Formats: sequence, structure tokens, C-alpha cells
Amino acid sequence: MTQLKENSAEFLTEAVTQSKLKNLLKRVPFLGTLIENLNQQYERDRFIVSQLSLLEEGTSILDAGCGSQRYRKLCKNLDYKSQDFGEYVDDDKPSLG
Repeated sequence: MTQLKENSAEFLTEAVTQSKLKNLLKRVPFLGTLIENLNQQYERDRFIVSQLSLLEEGTSILDAGCGSQRYRKLCKNLDYKSQDFGEYVDDDKPSLG
């Protein structure tokens, strides 16, 4: 559980830094409009981290549509499996099947 807390803190710190940069860029008129239309990645990251912290160590989890496995580093204490039909260069764990 300690490892999850450390990974979560690092992950959210990165997300907060990106969020602060996003807020700064919002002040630039043409960028502000663009950024307002982007997804809410920080809020999604917080939700995922909070839900992962509720899982017991060794719990099996399937990250379907995982892309480049953004949340994999937070799942070191879980039985993490991933699957995505896209071809991502960053994926370093074989997919299911």
C-alpha cells in the first residue's frame, strides 16, 4: 500500500503541475478558449487514483482500452492486465489473448 501511495503522489503531482500550466495558459486569450474545450484529465486522474486505492493487494484488474498504459505504474500491487487494439509504441507489456 505504501508503494501505491508513493506512486499516486508522484502521479498526481505531475497532474497538478500540468493543471497549473493549463491554468496559466488559460489567461492567454486564444489559448484559453482552446484549453476550455480540452478534456478534464486531472479530474479523471484523481478519480482513478482514488478508486485504485480501494482495491486490495493482488486484485486482478483489466485496463481495457488502455492506450499507452497511463495508469500501469499505479498498479504495481495489483494483478494488472491490459488490452487495446491500437498499436502503441510505449506499451511494454504484452496484451491479453
